[in-house]
Amino acid sequence: FMHQGDVLVAQMLEIVETRCCGLQKTKEQLERTYAEIKPKLEELRKRKNKLSKLIDRYQNLFQAELDVSFIKVINNLRNELPDLLNAHQLECLQGLGNTVIAFFTQKRACEEAAKVCESIITNEIQAWAENPPDQEGVQQILEPLLQQMFNEINVEVTEIENKLQDIRFHMIDYQLGINAPKSTTSLVERIIAAGAGVALGDITLVLGGAGGFRGLVGYFSGAFIAGVGLGIAMFVGAPVTIPAAAIASLIGAIAGSVTVTTTGLEQRIKNRVLAQALEKLPQIPELAKDYVNKGVGKTFDELKFVIVNEVSQAIQQEQQIIEQMILDNQRSSAEKENLIAYLTDTKLQIEDQRKVLANTKVKAQQLS
Repeated sequence: FMHQGDVLVAQMLEIVETRCCGLQKTKEQLERTYAEIKPKLEELRKRKNKLSKLIDRYQNLFQAELDVSFIKVINNLRNELPDLLNAHQLECLQGLGNTVIAFFTQKRACEEAAKVCESIITNEIQAWAENPPDQEGVQQILEPLLQQMFNEINVEVTEIENKLQDIRFHMIDYQLGINAPKSTTSLVERIIAAGAGVALGDITLVLGGAGGFRGLVGYFSGAFIAGVGLGIAMFVGAPVTIPAAAIASLIGAIAGSVTVTTTGLEQRIKNRVLAQALEKLPQIPELAKDYVNKGVGKTFDELKFVIVNEVSQAIQQEQQIIEQMILDNQRSSAEKENLIAYLTDTKLQIEDQRKVLANTKVKAQQLS
């Protein structure tokens, strides 16, 4: 991914510039300063756990809001189902008049009524999972919660980044007016680039045109909706209210003989099917919960890994840079001069490659 490549190149530049600055210090100065800032690095390692708990909190909140909304949909469906089913005529009974029909025709009528009832229920559930944000459903719940969550993540990540920068400036004793390494990529950008990797082909994220954390909101919103939709699809893949085995008992309840006239039969069949469905409907939210939560949980796990992993790597990288600076200063004066020349040349090469990458990125954006 080009955006990821750009972030990686920027990180390499920061490392080279920081090592160059460190070579201006003595070994003793660096070791003394490192001892002072080590506790701050440990504090940041603990702080990253706060991000993990933040994401867990929103996962629990999102799942609770989904449960409440889904129960409301099912309760509404209990009120609407009789009218919706009665509005549908059973095709297998049409044109028979008041004739006497056999057992197998009753069975077909019961199966048709059950399928119609199932279809009404599954269509309502799927609509809840797929409705746009202006209608009641998953997206209406999800989008404001995701925005709140990413706002909090942005604040926390920015604070961690600022403390990391303070640690680096402290390490090289940076003062205003003195040349110091400039941060060319933010931790937020690193997280966005990592999120682009998870996105698997989201061209707006890959090209860096997703508008900061808004891009991740958009991707993970789609991923959450897909997760809920997959869970719902798996749940409604089998009959959710009236198993096939229940059809025989319905027929027995409708008529006590093997033959019956069609007079009033359709309504009796619908009434029996409705009774079965209305009895089962309150059980649906609990039955569906595991399917939905599994899809939601998978996406939250991906999100948590992306963010916590990038923060952990940033902290670890800062410590490794500092330790490398101390090792660099153990060299002789001649070795230091050679290293400075090498790092300066490396920096020029990286900057050249970055220009090539930037041009390629522009061309790709034009093609998209």
